[in-house]
Amino acid sequence: MSKKVMRFVHVYLERQICTAFSRSAETINRTQPIDIQITSFCVHELKEKVKIDEFRQAVLQADLLYVAHVFVDDIARTIADVIRNEGKQVPTVVCVNAMPELMKLTRMGGFAMGSDQSKEYTNILKRFKKNTDSDEGTGKKSGPPINTDVMMTLVKTVPKLLKYIPGKMQDLRAYMLCYLYWLNGSPKNLGNMLLMLAKQYFAPEADIQFDAPVEYAEEGIYHPDSDIWFPTRAEYEAWYKKHAPSDLRIGLIVLRTSLLAENHDHYDAVIRALEAKGLGVVPGIAKGLDYRKVVEEFFMGKGTEKKVDGVITLTSFSLVGGPASNDAESAVKVLKGLDVPYLSAIPLEFQTIDEWKRDLSGLNPVQVALNVAIPELDGLVAPTVYSGYPIHGGAKAIPIPDRIELLTERMRRMVQLRHKSNTDKKLGIVIFSFPPDKGNVGTAAYLDVFHSIYNLLHRLKDEGYSVEIPESREALIKAIIEDEESQLPSANLHVADRITVEQYEKLTPHWREIAETWGQPPGELNTDGQDLLIFGRHFGNVFIGVQPSFGYESDPIKLLFTRSASPHHGFMAFYRWLDKVYKADALLHFGTHGALEFMPGHQVGLTDACWPDRLLGPVPNFYLYSVNNPSEATIAKRRSAATLVSYLTPPAENAGLYKDLRDLKDLISMWGENRHNARGQSILETIIEKVLALHLDKDVPIPKEPGQEFIGKLYVYLTDLENRLIPTGLHILGEAPHAQTLGDYLMAISYFDRPELGVQSLAGLVSTALGSSFAEIERRSESGDQTAIEQLELVRETVHLGIQRMISEFLEKDERGGFRFLRTKSEVIAAKSMQEQLKAKVYQGFELDTASASKSFLYLQNVLKDIITAEEMNGICKVLSGHYAIPGPGGDPVRNPKTLPTGHNIHALDPQAIPTSVAIRAGQRVADMMLKKLHESSGNYPESIAVVLWGTDNIKTYGEGIAQAMALMGVQPMPDDLGRMTRLRLIPLEQLGRPRIDVVVTVSGIFRDMFQNQMELLDEAVKMAARAEEPLEMNYIRKHTLAQAEEMNISIEQAATRVFSNAPGSYGGNVNQMVENSAWEEAGELADTFIKRKGFAYGKQVRGEVADEIYRSALSNVDTSFQNVDSSEVGIVDIDHYYEYLGGVSAAVKSIRGEKPNVLVADTTTPKVQIRNIEEMVRFETRTKTLNPKWYEGMLKHGYEGVREIQSRVDNTFGWSATTEAVDNWVYDEITEVYITDENMRNRLKELNAHALRGIVRRLLEANNRGFWDADPDKLEKLMEIYQDIEDEIEGVSVPA
Repeated sequence: MSKKVMRFVHVYLERQICTAFSRSAETINRTQPIDIQITSFCVHELKEKVKIDEFRQAVLQADLLYVAHVFVDDIARTIADVIRNEGKQVPTVVCVNAMPELMKLTRMGGFAMGSDQSKEYTNILKRFKKNTDSDEGTGKKSGPPINTDVMMTLVKTVPKLLKYIPGKMQDLRAYMLCYLYWLNGSPKNLGNMLLMLAKQYFAPEADIQFDAPVEYAEEGIYHPDSDIWFPTRAEYEAWYKKHAPSDLRIGLIVLRTSLLAENHDHYDAVIRALEAKGLGVVPGIAKGLDYRKVVEEFFMGKGTEKKVDGVITLTSFSLVGGPASNDAESAVKVLKGLDVPYLSAIPLEFQTIDEWKRDLSGLNPVQVALNVAIPELDGLVAPTVYSGYPIHGGAKAIPIPDRIELLTERMRRMVQLRHKSNTDKKLGIVIFSFPPDKGNVGTAAYLDVFHSIYNLLHRLKDEGYSVEIPESREALIKAIIEDEESQLPSANLHVADRITVEQYEKLTPHWREIAETWGQPPGELNTDGQDLLIFGRHFGNVFIGVQPSFGYESDPIKLLFTRSASPHHGFMAFYRWLDKVYKADALLHFGTHGALEFMPGHQVGLTDACWPDRLLGPVPNFYLYSVNNPSEATIAKRRSAATLVSYLTPPAENAGLYKDLRDLKDLISMWGENRHNARGQSILETIIEKVLALHLDKDVPIPKEPGQEFIGKLYVYLTDLENRLIPTGLHILGEAPHAQTLGDYLMAISYFDRPELGVQSLAGLVSTALGSSFAEIERRSESGDQTAIEQLELVRETVHLGIQRMISEFLEKDERGGFRFLRTKSEVIAAKSMQEQLKAKVYQGFELDTASASKSFLYLQNVLKDIITAEEMNGICKVLSGHYAIPGPGGDPVRNPKTLPTGHNIHALDPQAIPTSVAIRAGQRVADMMLKKLHESSGNYPESIAVVLWGTDNIKTYGEGIAQAMALMGVQPMPDDLGRMTRLRLIPLEQLGRPRIDVVVTVSGIFRDMFQNQMELLDEAVKMAARAEEPLEMNYIRKHTLAQAEEMNISIEQAATRVFSNAPGSYGGNVNQMVENSAWEEAGELADTFIKRKGFAYGKQVRGEVADEIYRSALSNVDTSFQNVDSSEVGIVDIDHYYEYLGGVSAAVKSIRGEKPNVLVADTTTPKVQIRNIEEMVRFETRTKTLNPKWYEGMLKHGYEGVREIQSRVDNTFGWSATTEAVDNWVYDEITEVYITDENMRNRLKELNAHALRGIVRRLLEANNRGFWDADPDKLEKLMEIYQDIEDEIEGVSVPA
C-alpha cells in the first residue's frame, strides 16, 4: 500500500535549518507511515520573479507551509500575498519569528493568529509574559524586537499548562511546540515537529510516532574536540588548558542553531586556524537574537579567568538584534566594557561560493544589509567571507581556506598590537598625493597633514614609540618631499628604499596579472627604469610613505576599462614592501582619502582575486578619516578592512563681507534711514552702481524702477553671503579650534530645531519673542519690509550675543593653552543676556522664553565640550594598541552634532531606516520649491529631471535626496510593521495636484554599494507610476515609458528603468579625471565618457546590467538636472565630484538634446533652504570662499597645504566651465587679480608651494584657450610671462639678465 505524501513547503533564512529539515525528512520517509516531500525557498530568492512564480506553484499544492526568520519587508509582503491567494487552500500555515504581517497568517486547526478568536490566545500569552518579562515596567527596553529568553520561557511553560485543556487550546499548544522544536532545531527535533504537525493536521488516522522536543543547553562554550558544551568559562578553561596553544584567547560567536543542525565544519576550520597560529579560542554559543550574554559570561573574564584578546563573530549579525533588528547602543555598551578588536566573519547564505566569486557586486544585497551595514553600527570591522556552499541546497557550509587564513592572520596581528611594547612596534603612515604632483603631496580633505603628523609623532614618542622627530613641521615636509641626493635640478620625493624586479616578483604572486595591463615590471611609474622606488622616509620606527597614484592620470580613458584592470607595479610594490620588507605592525592611512580602497574588485565581501585584499594583505589597517564623509569612509571600511578614526571638519566662521560688499551693506542701512528724504535717491543710485560693478545684478536683478523690494532682496542676498559658514583653515590633529571660531560654529548649530531632544532654535525663540517666526521675518525682509530687515538684524545680533556670553562664562583657557570648562550657570546667564538685549532694543514688552533658551544653551554647551575634547589622538593610540574602536555616526557636525566628539570609528546608518519621516517632509518641501521655481520661470512643469544622489548626502540628511526623488514622482515612502521605510504609496493625482515628474536617477558608486534597498525602492516607485493608468499629460513617467518601449522595442518594465550607476566594482564618472588632466577636446567627449561609466541599470530585477542606450533615451527627455548641497564646508567648488556628477549628467543631457538643461542646486546647508541655478551657486561660492580674504588667509596660515587648497578651488571652478559653461568672465578676472597679478600675493604663494601656483596659472591659461574666459590681452600676456618664470624656477633653469 502506497504511503500518503505530505507536501511541505518551507521558507528559510539560515541554510542549516533547510539542511536539518531535509535530513529529518529522509529519516521519516524510511521509518514512518507517511512520506514528506520538501520544497524549500531561501528568503533572498523570493526577490526574483522566476522564484516567486515557483513559490506560488508550490504553495498551490502544499499541505503544510512553514515560514521562519523572515524580516525583509518586501519579501515578507510577497510571501503574505501568496498565502492570501494561492495559499488559501493550504490547511496548515505556520509562521514563526517573522514580520508581524506574516505571523498573523498562521492557521492551525481552530487556531488562526490574525482572527478575532485569537484574542483569547493572546490574552493567555500576555498573562504568562507578565510573569517572565524582566523588563516589564522598567521603562525603556533594550534588545531585539523578540526577546528570546522570554520566548523560550513561554514555549517551555505554555505547552505543559495547556496539555490537558481540550478543544482549540490544543492548536495553540501545537503552535507553541513548533516554536520549541524550532528553537532547539536539531534534525531530530525538526523531524518530530513535522511528525507532530502531520499527525494533528494531515493524517490523524495514521500511526505516526513522534517524540517531545529535546531541549538542549541554551548557551555554553563549544569546541570540536569536546563531546559536550561547557556551561561556564571556568569549566571550559579547566578542560582547555590541556589543548590550548597559549594563554591568549580569541572569543568566537557561534550560532546554536548551526551546532544543533550539525553544520559546524566552517566554525571548526576557524578554530583550527587560530590555534595553529598560537591563539587559543573561546567559542561562545549564541542563541536567538541577543548575543550579549556570550560576551558578558564567556569573554569578559571573571576571577582568575582572563578576558579574551579579540572577538570574531562567525555569525556577522548585530550583537543585539541578530538578523531582525539592531540595538547598537546596548551592543556598544557591552563591547566598550570588553575593549578588544571586534572582527566580522561572514558565512555565505544566499549565494554559492562560485556565484559570489563571479558576482562583481560581491555579497547579495540582503546579506550586505544584515551582515555588513547594520552590524557596522556595533563597531564590527573587516568583513571577511569565510564559508559557503558549493551548490544551492548544499548540506553543510564549507570553509574557504584562503579567506580564513586572511581573517585569522589579521586577528593574530591585531592581538600582537595588544601585547607588543610600543618601543618595538613599527608603524607605517601612508599619505597621499593626488593629482600626482609635488605640490599635492599630503593631500587630505581639509586636514593639515604635515602639521597633524608632526603632532602625532610627538604623541607617539610620549606613548613610548621609538620615534625620531624633525625639528619642525617644515623640516618634516622637506624630509619627505625634497631629496637632497637627487641628481635632478628640481626637487624630488625622498626615496626610502628600492626593490629590484627580482625581489618584486618574489614578493608578488600576482605580478603577471598586473603586467597584462601595465607591461613588464618595473613599468613606468614609481621607478628609475631599473628598480621600483618606495617614496617616503623613516623616522625611527615610524615610516611615512607616499602612496603611489592610481596611474591613470596620464591616460584617464583607461578608467573606462578598469573592471578587469589592476594597480600598477609601483602601487603593488609599495604595499608589498610595507608588509614583507619593512614588516609594519600596523598601517595608518592619513586623511580623506587614498586609492587603495578604490582598486578593482568586489564592492563588498572581497575574494582573493580582489586587488584591495591583494595589496593590503593581513596588516592591521587604520584610517584617519573626515567625520563629514561617512560614505567614502564606509568604502574604506569594507574594501580595505579599515578601522576608522574620525577627525573634525576645519574651524568655521561666518564668511562676513569684505571690501565693496561691506560698503554696499552700509549703503543699504543709509538708504533705510534716508529713503524718504532727498538723499535717498542719491544713495539708491550709488547702490545700483556698486551692484553693477560687483556683478551682483544677475543674482539680484535691477528692476526698471528699483525701490524697497529691490533693496530687500539685495539686503537678504548680502546677509546670506555674510552669514555663510565657511572653513577658515585646515584641521590640525590634536589641536582644538581657536575660541574665536567657535561662536559662529555654535551659532550655525543653534539655528536648527532638534525636536527629538526638545531643543528649539535660538533664532526661532528670539523671533517668537518679537511676535513672529524666523521664517516669516526672513520672508518679509526679502520683500523689502524695513521693519523685518531690522528685526532680522536684531535676531542675529541677539543670538550671537547669547552664544558669545555662554562661551565666555563656560570656557576658559588654561595655563598650558588648553581649555577647561567652568561649572557655572552659563546657560541661564546667556539666556538672560539675550532677554536684556531685547528689552534694550524693543519697547513692545515681548518676553523671551528664557527656560527654553537655557535648555538650548545647555545643549550647545555639550556640543562645545565635544568639539574641544576631541578623541582623535586618543583614538589613534588606542587602536594601535589593539583596543576596541568606539563607533560613531559620520556626517555634518552642524546638522548632526551626534557626530561629535571625533576620534570614533565612523559608521553610516541602518540602510532600512531611510528616508526618515523628517527627511520625507524635508524632501517634499525641496521638491515643491524646485517645481515652483521652474513653473514660475517657464509657465510649465518640467517633464523629466535628472537627479544625482550620493551616499554621503543621504547619510547626513537621513535620506532627503531619496525623498526628493520620490516626491517629484508623486510617491510616498511608508514604514513597515517594524518602522523601517520599505513600502511605497502612489499619491493620487487629485491629492498631488500636478503631473508626476519623470526622474532619471544617477547614483554614485558609493550610494550603489550602501543603499541597494533604496535603489530597489526608487525602481519600484518608477514602475508603480509607469503602470498607473492615468492621463499621459498628468503622468510624464508613463508618457515617456510608453514612448521608449515602442521606440526601442522593449517591455514597459525595461523602459521604466531609471536608476543608473557604475558597473559593479567600479566607481566615478571619470569626467573629473579628464578635466583635471586636460585629456579632452570637445565637451561631447565628457558626456560620452559619463554615459559609458554610469550607464548600468539597477533595480529589483537588475544589478548592474549594461543599459547605456536606455540611459541615453531617458536623458533625452530631461530638461532639468539637480543635486543637493547639504554641507557648508563642502560646496560645489570645494571638491571635484560635484562637477563630475551634476556637471557630467548636465553635459550628457546637452550632448543628447543639443541644448543645455536647467542646472539646479538645493542649498540645504541651513534651515533656510534655497534653490539656485548653477551659475548663481558658482558666484555665491566664489564670493564667500575663493575671493574672500577671510577664507584664503585662513588657508595660507597652513603654508604648503593652504596653497594647494586654493589651487583646488580654481581647478573645480574650471570644471564647471568645462561641463556646464556656468562660470562668469569676471570670476576668472578676479581670481587672476587676487592671486596672480598681485605681486605680493604671488610671491607668497610661490614661496609656500610653487608647484600649486604653477597649477593655478596653467588652469587660467587653459580657461582662456578653451574659450571659457575672454581674458584681457595685457592680462593674458602677463599670465604667460608669470607661468614661464615659475616653470623656469621650478625646473632650475637659470635665465640670463
